Order: sequence, then C-alpha cells, then structure tokens
Amino acid sequence: MDKAMLRKEVLSERAQLSHELRQQWSDQIVTRISGFEGFEAATSVGLYVALPGEVDTAGLISACFSMGKRVAVPCFDPENRCYRFSWLEESGALEAGRFGCLEPAAPLWVDLTVFDMVIVPGVVFGRDGGRIGFGQGVYDRLLAEPACDGKRRVGLAFEFQMRDCVPCDGHDVPMDLVISEARVYGAA
Repeated sequence: MDKAMLRKEVLSERAQLSHELRQQWSDQIVTRISGFEGFEAATSVGLYVALPGEVDTAGLISACFSMGKRVAVPCFDPENRCYRFSWLEESGALEAGRFGCLEPAAPLWVDLTVFDMVIVPGVVFGRDGGRIGFGQGVYDRLLAEPACDGKRRVGLAFEFQMRDCVPCDGHDVPMDLVISEARVYGAA
C-alpha cells in the first residue's frame, strides 16, 4: 500500500477513536515514556503540542515541567519561512499556528543541539522505526538537521497506527523508538 492510501486509512480509523479512549491510551503512553531511562535523564526535550486525534502530550509536557526539564515545541518562523523549535514556557501564551498547531505566541528560538531527545507525532509508524506524517515534511526537515545527529528520536503512536514496516523515501527520517500504549518498539 502506498503512503497516501495508508495515511488515509489510519487517519480514518483515528477519527473514529472516542475522546475517552484516546485520553486513556495517551495517559498510558505518558506513563510508559516517563519511566523510560533515556527520558528520565534528559534535561531538555523537543516535543509537540498535539493536534486533535494525536497522542495527547499535555500530560507529558506537565511531567517535563514537574521534573525540571526544559521543553521546546515546533513553531513557524515567518522570517525564515520554516519550522524551528521554540522554548515552551510553563505559563506562556499559545496561539494557533500555520497548520492549526498550538505554538508559543512569542517564540524564543532554540538550537537543536541542546536537546537530549526529540519526541514527534506521526500518522503511521513501522515497527522498524519508519514514520509517515501528514506529508508536509515538517518533522523530517527538523530531524534531518545536523544538530539532531545523535539525538534520540522518539515517535508516539497508538497501537493501531503501527505496521510491520511503512514505505519510506530517502528524505524520511526514521525513529530510534516508537512508544505506544502497548509497548516500546526499537532499541530501548
């Protein structure tokens, strides 16, 4: 199955997921990643603010702040016409950005070299680390930057989003780990 068909199939399934079940599974994923040694040791994390239907990261963001971690999220930089990471302040205002994602209203740009880990969403993940997003390439461009070399790349997904493998192109950046409510895929 090609990327477009697979994306459409999984997005359709995701749209039928009840809010209650999505939140239950998201909480299980947050618990699973919060106990992960690599996460516990991280002092700064690149993360995302979830869109409707994605693994909800509100609990993970709260956990990061309570553990004393710095958090940065993708934010559109109109001057450079690309996405970059901005520090997320615990009490900072958020506004809807370019694709409807909530992002800091007053961005504080941060260099990727400071992250210990980058946690990303996806539509479909392969058990081998392959990732299919929405097709805009936002995370692939961010993760392909030389500053991301050596950083742990972690995808968050519901178990039904997992496949044995997914079709990937040369520009698709694989995940080191994918964490679902059921298990951790990849080298922990």
